[in-house]
Amino acid sequence: MVTLKAGGPYGSQSTRFECVGALEECKALAHLDLSSNELGAEGAGRLAEVLKGCKALAHLGLRYNQIGAEGAGRLGE
Repeated sequence: MVTLKAGGPYGSQSTRFECVGALEECKALAHLDLSSNELGAEGAGRLAEVLKGCKALAHLGLRYNQIGAEGAGRLGE
């Protein structure tokens, strides 16, 4: 099981998007916590695309972000 916890809004929004993009290489990732990262609808959309390849993911933590209804809908697709 691989776990990644990246809490807190560190760096710029583009830096956070780069980190989300790096998740594409984490096929064994089972637990991902991105709480408190100021992710909005756009970030949730990017995350949704990346997570399609993370078949082992069993837990996704997104507390204290600003994803909203639009971002939640994109994650639910």
